[in-house]
Amino acid sequence: MATIVVPLGFYGCGDMKYEGAMARPMALSNIWDARTMAEMGELYKKRYPGENTVQKLVGLLSEGAPIEKNGLSETLTSRIEEDFRTGRTLTLDGWILSVTEARQCALFSLAQPK
Repeated sequence: MATIVVPLGFYGCGDMKYEGAMARPMALSNIWDARTMAEMGELYKKRYPGENTVQKLVGLLSEGAPIEKNGLSETLTSRIEEDFRTGRTLTLDGWILSVTEARQCALFSLAQPK
């Protein structure tokens, strides 16, 4: 299994602080390494340039989510399931992702050292 380089606690990117679970799509982290997740995030940001900042992605991912870590993880998991149920998916490099997973990958890519 690949290790994902996003801490469990709050992760800072510039002045923006957010829960590390936002940038860690759990199902994808079981099959992809950090490089692949970052590459998928880069593809998403190119396709949706209006969602290519930490602030925008954190806002979209945290919308309506509880502040505590466990609640956020559960909310994100529920959103991913709902995305698939309702067809809110997209294809990146041949992979079908939920919009929530793709946004998590985009946030993950922004957290990676350049």
